[in-house]
Amino acid sequence: MRHKWMLVIGLTFTLVALGQKNDPEGMLGEGLHQEEVEGNCKEAIKTYQKVTEKKDAPRNVMARAQLHIGICREKLALQESRAAYQEVVEKYADQREIATEASRRMASLGSESKSLPMPARMPKDFIGDWSGIVEEPLHPHPIYPASIKLSDGYVGTVVGTFGYLAPLDCGGEWKLQSVSPDSIELSEKLRPGTNSGCLTGAVVTLKLGSQGTLEYRWTHDIVPNVATATLSKAANAAALPKGFIGTWEGIVDEPLHPHPRYPASVRLFDGYEGTVVGTFAYLDPLDCGGEWTLWSVSSDSIKLFETLRPGMNQGCISGAVVTLRLASNGTLEYRWSHGRVPNVATATLRKSVSQEQQ
Repeated sequence: MRHKWMLVIGLTFTLVALGQKNDPEGMLGEGLHQEEVEGNCKEAIKTYQKVTEKKDAPRNVMARAQLHIGICREKLALQESRAAYQEVVEKYADQREIATEASRRMASLGSESKSLPMPARMPKDFIGDWSGIVEEPLHPHPIYPASIKLSDGYVGTVVGTFGYLAPLDCGGEWKLQSVSPDSIELSEKLRPGTNSGCLTGAVVTLKLGSQGTLEYRWTHDIVPNVATATLSKAANAAALPKGFIGTWEGIVDEPLHPHPRYPASVRLFDGYEGTVVGTFAYLDPLDCGGEWTLWSVSSDSIKLFETLRPGMNQGCISGAVVTLRLASNGTLEYRWSHGRVPNVATATLRKSVSQEQQ
């Protein structure tokens, strides 16, 4: 019986310890132990960051964790300590004692570090809204649209948000890691609850292109995938040529499909690269439809990324590339292809009768 009670007591202490590890106050205590007893500031910073990310943590606990992120960075001689203190002052001003300590330390840091350069700043040419189509050959969805917003900031701070659109449907924020004359490196962090097809902790490199574009490159140390894209600024993105705008119809030929012929009706409207410029419907027997995002524009053709609406017919597949070319007789030459299947679909589309009469 004595052994049984000892087992119960042991389990009780274990459960209490586990509870404390998930408890904000307990986690703060763990970080303080790592910092002050073990002298392991690198691990302590990780623990403090977890505390600041817990939505149910009391504000005084979050503020103290943020303060100690700055203290640990200062102990490690990292310039980002100033940004950590600044965040305490701006975000936790209601925690007066902690905010005052952060201000004192920041002032002391400034007087002792006049010879140290400020952290590198986000180059102005990168700031703005950008969009484009990402290609990632090893991903189950090898092509998907991306929309990003970059803002002013310094190394060690969040300078951007991103969204990888359908079929991925995930997003998050970018923190500036390093700056060179024509490129920046960012660490990528996903929002909680994001699509499991996305992976947090990636490194993104953005390089200024010669045509006012951004060359995007995504890598991750635990997967061999590499994703690339050419991103256009909203103000500089090419517009959909007016000759394509309108409603078009025709019969699609897709010899390798179980239904090798089916009607199509599409509507194209004004827009720019990286934005939705059209809707499509593949009619009976397929019965599926969705949106087209403008990928690129040339003198007489456009390339589009095709996204199906949720709950579509299993005979349809999202993530295709559609090329439309204006023919001399006023028709549209349509070509559909997908990186995961050998099928190629073609059609000659004509403007709807009602539009031709207008």
